[in-house]
Amino acid sequence: SEYNASATDPVHFLQIWISPNRFGIQPRYDQQHFSPEERRGKLQLMFDSKKREGSVVIYQDAQVYSSILESGEAISYNLESRRYGWLQVARGTLHLNKQELCEGDGIQLLGSQSLSITTPLSAEFLLFDLA
Repeated sequence: SEYNASATDPVHFLQIWISPNRFGIQPRYDQQHFSPEERRGKLQLMFDSKKREGSVVIYQDAQVYSSILESGEAISYNLESRRYGWLQVARGTLHLNKQELCEGDGIQLLGSQSLSITTPLSAEFLLFDLA
């Protein structure tokens, strides 16, 4: 159970559940800090099935990226065929292939897509690449 440990500072978090790709594995908990500098202007790999780029290992054919974009910055990503995606806006406003998404918005993505992500001011978001 997650909670705000501070009596004075507000908390803003997104709880994510990804089902494992096999039964009978031991549940575990892991935590990794990715600084804003590591996520600024690029897609920072946070979770995947291999420990690449300091990511947290998960038991699923999935990659989860985080990014912080400032005004005028852009990121591209190719979602391969037979894969699914989800983009979740944590803060700010962004444009996904010219479609505006605001804080709290999420959008499902289907394979074989070239994603162009920009922001008019600033935005923080998660991008899920899923089997």
